[in-house]
Amino acid sequence: MLKTIGRLVGILILFGSGFCQAKLLDKADNKQLSVAVRFFSKPIDPHFSNHASLNKIARQLFDTLVNFDSSSHPMPGIASHWDIDYARNKITVYIRPDAKFHNGKPIVCADILFSLIRSTNNGNFLINQMRDIDQCLKIGSCSGFQVSNDKVCSFTLQNGNFSLFLKKLASMQASIITLDHGKIIGSGPFKIEKETDLSIETTRIRDINQTNIQKIIFRKYTVPISIEEFAEKRLDELDSLDANLVGIKAPEGTTVVEFPAPNTYVMELNLRKGPFAHREIREALSLAFEPETFLTDTNTNGKPADSFIPPGLFGYAPKKAVNDEIKAKVLVKKRFGNRPMKIRIGFFNKYSDNYLRALVGWVEKIGAQPVIIKATFDDLLKKMRNNEIDCMIRFHTTQNYDVGSIFEAFESGSHSNISGFRSKKFDKILIEYESIIDADLKKRHLKLMQDFLDEEKPFIKMYYPIQTIWYAKKINIQNPVDLGLRFWEFPYREFSLRE
Repeated sequence: MLKTIGRLVGILILFGSGFCQAKLLDKADNKQLSVAVRFFSKPIDPHFSNHASLNKIARQLFDTLVNFDSSSHPMPGIASHWDIDYARNKITVYIRPDAKFHNGKPIVCADILFSLIRSTNNGNFLINQMRDIDQCLKIGSCSGFQVSNDKVCSFTLQNGNFSLFLKKLASMQASIITLDHGKIIGSGPFKIEKETDLSIETTRIRDINQTNIQKIIFRKYTVPISIEEFAEKRLDELDSLDANLVGIKAPEGTTVVEFPAPNTYVMELNLRKGPFAHREIREALSLAFEPETFLTDTNTNGKPADSFIPPGLFGYAPKKAVNDEIKAKVLVKKRFGNRPMKIRIGFFNKYSDNYLRALVGWVEKIGAQPVIIKATFDDLLKKMRNNEIDCMIRFHTTQNYDVGSIFEAFESGSHSNISGFRSKKFDKILIEYESIIDADLKKRHLKLMQDFLDEEKPFIKMYYPIQTIWYAKKINIQNPVDLGLRFWEFPYREFSLRE
């Protein structure tokens, strides 16, 4: 402990002294980006990658057929372009003539189908929209996937939902790979040059977006060593959470990118039975919630959630939530009179006591008697489905470049639907949304879904966690706000380094 404190004091001195001891970077170093990751696992396999640290590395080593920009517009990836035949539910993709794996082998249509089948068999539902999907997964060929030549192939879908299919093709789990004697070979712009237990060094092997980055080195994140490395200009990206905990400020010239993470924390309510089967009680609990007070009391770095959709995504501008404790109590009295009302709160056993006290105080504001049931997160999900608890805190995150995916937890019959919310009208809007490619039409459907859930209240919006990333002075970021919204894509290939 004393050693750790001593190191942190040394780092504080280092930051305050203007880096007078830091080594100046030469031109070769200035082509290099150094990033700290919290978790290492080898080999890097995009079809099994479900950890942010692994995704951060995998996104540079592997490419997908399709990419998406920050406005959710499809862009070329391994596919140079594609044609859509709406009448026959068919999409034809054209592989870039120069597309190759890291071992020099050209990428052909057989590699596309192999990769998608391998990933799907690993539990990623990527091509379940394809016609004759069961046959494809069983024998590796079917009428849903046709090859014209090595570089031109087509997918025939069971329906015309091309928007959703393209987004799945852009996901990390849809990365195109090949195997060479059992070893995974990448298809992305960076290739592994050297790896140890503490670092992975990658080298750029093709031109991308006119970036001048030649190498990306991923180092194992440790505290306080990574903070010290950032101070000494040996690390170019730093999650500021640990620095903030010890009172270190960003050094002069640092680009500070602060943004709401692409997920929303909510109090999810059990609509099947219990007090929240009544809309008045759901409304009452919503009116009693004070997000600023909750964030302060729980020492949470977050922003009050005025919308189920994280702010900035698709330009959605939500209305500010209303707080009215008096009206909340009137609604409860109207439904239950003077009868006692118990609310069984499912509480994740790794949350802090401050979190628990804040939740209890919130429920007591509407005159209810809180009953705390502590369990693991997975057990709480089961208890919600079995009607053993009335509510629990849960976060919903956007996936696969599609902000609409956050709504799927409230689709009737969805496996992730634990609240018991059922609405044919909502399902219809969501299905229509998923089939739309036009951005303006998507915005309208997003608003319809958001307004619908605001009215029915299967959950209460709480907050968006705030993430702050420090970038070294040498990194040129064209649009830090855009980077914040897209941080979960880890777009290092779009960075450039100042000479």
